[in-house]
Amino acid sequence: MTESVSKLNTRARLATVLAVAMLGAGCASYSGIEPQSKIAAAPDAALTAGSPGAQWPAGDWWQSFKDPVLDRLVGRALANQPTLRIAQARVRRAQADVAAASAELMPSLDTNESAVRQRFSANGYFPAPIGGGTYTVYQGTLDFHYEFDFWHKNRDALEAALSAAGAAQADADAARLVLASGIASTYFQLRYALEQSAIAHEALDRRQQLLKLTQDRTASGLESEVSVRQAQAEVEQAQVDIVGADRTVQLLRNQLAALLGAGPQATADTGRRAGHGLHTATLPHVVPADLLGRRPDIAASRARVEAAAARIGVAKAQFMPNINLAASLGLQSIDLGTLLTGNSRLFSFGPALSLPIFEGGRLRANLKASDAEYDIAVEQYNQAVIDAVREAADAITNYRHATHALAPEDAAVDATRQAYQLTLSRYKSGLNNYLSVLIAENKLLERRSARAQLAARQVASLIDIYKALGGGYTAPSVAAAH
Repeated sequence: MTESVSKLNTRARLATVLAVAMLGAGCASYSGIEPQSKIAAAPDAALTAGSPGAQWPAGDWWQSFKDPVLDRLVGRALANQPTLRIAQARVRRAQADVAAASAELMPSLDTNESAVRQRFSANGYFPAPIGGGTYTVYQGTLDFHYEFDFWHKNRDALEAALSAAGAAQADADAARLVLASGIASTYFQLRYALEQSAIAHEALDRRQQLLKLTQDRTASGLESEVSVRQAQAEVEQAQVDIVGADRTVQLLRNQLAALLGAGPQATADTGRRAGHGLHTATLPHVVPADLLGRRPDIAASRARVEAAAARIGVAKAQFMPNINLAASLGLQSIDLGTLLTGNSRLFSFGPALSLPIFEGGRLRANLKASDAEYDIAVEQYNQAVIDAVREAADAITNYRHATHALAPEDAAVDATRQAYQLTLSRYKSGLNNYLSVLIAENKLLERRSARAQLAARQVASLIDIYKALGGGYTAPSVAAAH
């Protein structure tokens, strides 16, 4: 008896030593495999933008334009656009992955019932009359299973799923921002296209009046037939300009309808010419570069880095021993009448230990792939930050240029209009010829068109700033990626 106990203790010690040795081998097997990339330092420069004391708008930044039509369009698009519904479905799928990963940390309990018709071998475990006979085996069990997560494999998998869900949510918010900015940009392009169309129609009216005046002067011998022909050509050109302007308006209506997820008729009557009374918000004088962290696409990229880092932990845990606890309790009988008796009880209980010894390099390859995915995620994040800084700087530059140029452009339009009126009056009095009127009119049209384009660029660049700095999005606080 003592000798048997001694042998058992010796075997237990040998098993322990072997397990420790195998554990050491497992830990050392992924040495030398590490990610190569690091997250770059965040930019610390500030960007100058607008007016001191101005405040950033909230997430509904488009309402700062105080345009009820725009508010209605954006609200409709955010409620119905298929692109957003796709993004929201991806969020729900990622949340389901989180629930599945979370379940791996919990024990499982299953019930199994069966009635199996079976012939037992005459040379097997069971003697006659069972051996060599055919019986129906009735069985019902409760099966318990629990995996000890000593190496954080399941917890890292859960962290990866949580980060992936965060990235999916940030992607949905980014899609929302892109859609809202696309609606706002297209809407104001439409308004300024309507302004250009109105200018073209005014030009046609003016040139028709000038043609009539030139015909009258020619009949009185004050102009030659050449002037009439030139005036007719200008009328025809004005009609061509109207066709081009109206084509641009219709294309923008179609684009706006597509952003709404609707047909072209949905925007048939949308929009009015911009004019000079358009309300634009002011920006803070200094924009801290750390506001770039409020961009949803940056938040999504950072969450992907965190997910990739967690998956490295999962890959490393594959090198470690896996310890499971399994138990089963139930009833089994070849006679349904005795199934519920005490003698039909069966149970099993015990831990199971598994450790990879030779996998042909599969585990190292998986870890290298996880490290590479982490490197990709990090460099994509770094590039996204660089692009974000450039986009914000470009948008602010365009906004400042357009804003500073508007006042002198307005003065130029007024001066050109006065020059045209004076030239036209002199023409009516016979002091100027038709060519001088045509030159003055073309200059006025060019200045008015340039003014409309400049105002459109100011609004477009303001929308680009809102988009480049996240449009009021606030990213959740995240831990270090690796």
